Amino acid sequence: MQKKLNLLEDDIKKLFVKYVSTSVLGMITVSLYILFDTIFIGRGIGKEGLTALNISLPIYNVIYGTGMLIGVGGATAMSISRGAGEEKKAQKFFKSALTLGVIMGISYSLLGIIFLERISLALGASRESLPLVKEYLGVIILFTPFFLMVQNLSALVRNDKGYKRAMFAAIAGGLTNLVFDYLFIYPLNMGMRGAAIATAMSAMVSVTVLLAHFKKDNLLKLGFITLDLSTVKRILSIGLSGFIIEISAGLAIYLFNKELLSTIGELGVASYSIIANCSIMCVAIISGIAQGVQPIISINYGAEKKHRVSVSKNLGMVSGILVGGLFLVLGLLIPETIASAFTKEKGEMLSMTVQGIKLYFTAFPFMGISIMVGAYFQAIEKSKYSTFLSLFRGIIFIAILLKVLPLLFGANGIWLTVPFSEVLALGLIALILIIEKKNSHNKALSTAL
Repeated sequence: MQKKLNLLEDDIKKLFVKYVSTSVLGMITVSLYILFDTIFIGRGIGKEGLTALNISLPIYNVIYGTGMLIGVGGATAMSISRGAGEEKKAQKFFKSALTLGVIMGISYSLLGIIFLERISLALGASRESLPLVKEYLGVIILFTPFFLMVQNLSALVRNDKGYKRAMFAAIAGGLTNLVFDYLFIYPLNMGMRGAAIATAMSAMVSVTVLLAHFKKDNLLKLGFITLDLSTVKRILSIGLSGFIIEISAGLAIYLFNKELLSTIGELGVASYSIIANCSIMCVAIISGIAQGVQPIISINYGAEKKHRVSVSKNLGMVSGILVGGLFLVLGLLIPETIASAFTKEKGEMLSMTVQGIKLYFTAFPFMGISIMVGAYFQAIEKSKYSTFLSLFRGIIFIAILLKVLPLLFGANGIWLTVPFSEVLALGLIALILIIEKKNSHNKALSTAL
């Protein structure tokens, strides 16, 4: 019988490899949901399909962000409680996160169905692209509870030592999406609706695999609970930064689409669709590292094992920077190969995408730092820092720079927005670390007195 992992005693490096490798693989597979859609739609439907897909993408960010808000918030509170030896409180956070996730998933689905056309237009759909956007979003919104619960359950299962099951759930969903994307778009010629159905099926498969974690001999038991304000408040406060990261990614896509439509046109949006999906893959890997190391940090923080927390944080930071650096190298060496994988289009669209990749990818090494720093503060329940960082790097800086940089650098300014935002985020991180060091010093002085 395989020995169960002990997050408080086992070697940190071995725990890091086991948790992070499975988490990264799971996050890659989840990101493939949209990546496969992009490749098959781009090559099977064309740039009109790519434009419609990119207009729809912010909806994923809202859904996934809410899943992370509840799941990561609940799972972090659960792990900290377990580290402190408070198992009953841990169970309460688990059931509260589960209940809240189901309520939010159903609510989003009902509202989305009722206001489908208004949502599509608000996202930037034109008269020409509206039918394709509605065709795709109509299916995705209907299955919102499954998409949301994939994120919710993955965090909860991973924090209950189910890191392998979280990975298998993601792989099973990704393979389902790959197979049915091809079948529905090519042989069956189902267009955008087919791509959306394939993605919905993958989420259903992932949820099914995750639910199998809660068997009879497992400490966590499935069940709903009456929500109380203090529990919900703690879950949401911890998970808020992850929610802001996802929402800001969706808002960034919306702002980019709006700027591109006004300056370049739908060709620019189609080009950005490719770049955004490459970015999703890089962010997925770095986020996988962050989510993998979070249970180790949280439970050891709850047990006041500071050295183990520090080692875990440093391993995550180095890994995030290396991943970002690798993507930058690929973007500089083979941008045309990357772009050609998504589209058959040549000429202006291809050259625009290649140039965009070269500039946009310079953000990734800095992104590795900012995501890991935010995840660390979230894991130790200092969410005000992670929320502050997420808000500025993901929304405020992007909104300002998208208006300023195109005036200075023309179309290239659009692609440079994210790199500049990430550099500014490093300044914020330095400020946060100075404040944190000062607070720690004052606390130590006060204790001594």
